[in-house]
Amino acid sequence: MRKDWREITDVDGEVYHYDNNAPITLQNPWTGAPRYLSKGDALNLDGWATLMDDDLRDHLHGILAPCPDWDFVKAWSELVTVEEASRVIIGS
Repeated sequence: MRKDWREITDVDGEVYHYDNNAPITLQNPWTGAPRYLSKGDALNLDGWATLMDDDLRDHLHGILAPCPDWDFVKAWSELVTVEEASRVIIGS
């Protein structure tokens, strides 16, 4: 596996592989326009965390912490739909 690729397990035990440096793909919930969140962008994890599913957020915190905010948000975005990631990130 390439060094930028990560492995994450969701709350049901399913394993996902993803490129930690790839942008997070989002879609504006109002206009449908695509948007991308990149590793160097400013993150509002404290604000977004309140909108995330509690079980998934706690699960990821338990297996990733301590980690940079990007690593957490990227892993979370791999385990939710584009619609959910967009609702939390763009809609907050």
